[in-house]
Order: sequence, then C-alpha cells, then structure tokens
Amino acid sequence: MKRVCLLLLLAGSVMCRANDRTVAFVGRTAILESDVNAVMKERGLSRDDALRACIHERLFVLAAQDAGVQVSPEDLDRAVDSVAKRYPERKAFLDDLAAAGMSPEMFRSRLRDQLLVQRYLAERVERTIT
Repeated sequence: MKRVCLLLLLAGSVMCRANDRTVAFVGRTAILESDVNAVMKERGLSRDDALRACIHERLFVLAAQDAGVQVSPEDLDRAVDSVAKRYPERKAFLDDLAAAGMSPEMFRSRLRDQLLVQRYLAERVERTIT
C-alpha cells in the first residue's frame, strides 16, 4: 500500500468554500470543517473524535482505491435509491439530508466511499479466510 502522508493543519487554514476550511489532509485529500461537523452531528462525537473518524475513513478509502476497488455508477445509483425508498416521498429524504447538513451530492459521495470500504474489507476478509 502506498505510503499515506497525513498533515494536520492546526494553525492557519486554507479556504476551500465559503465559510469552510481545511482542517486536515490525508494524502492529497482535504478534510473540511463541514465534514467534521457533519460527523459530530451524525454520531454525537466530540470534535477531536469526529476528526479522527474522518481521518480513519479517508485512510480506508485510499486503501480501497489503492487496491483497485471500484463502485460503478449503477451500483451507486441502486444504493442511493435503496436509501431513498425508505422514505414515503423524495422530499422527506431530501429534507433529512438537509437537516443533517448534507447536499444530495455529499450524500452520494459518502455513500460511494462507504461502498468502497465495504468491498475492500470484504475482499480482505475473504482473502484471509481462503
């Protein structure tokens, strides 16, 4: 696995979006303040624990990508539809996303990352068992 460089930006910030700042880098990927805030809100974690969770998740995603794991657009569409169908109507789904501080694009991106990590871990477990 490639060596992953982790640089925490404790002082000073790089502006990425309006009112959003980079709080850490994992490889070349920025972890934004909004990412940390969303994890804090979703999981009820402290800021430090949410930042650690974001870092660990990003490391798993990078490992999955390095291993060549992929999620097709069709698989991602099916996964999004599966979640959205749990709601009586599309608007309720979008309202819940907004309440969690997520846009539909952010949700798709997170779901894609979750699917990547699930597949990566499943492959590793399978290789360990066989």
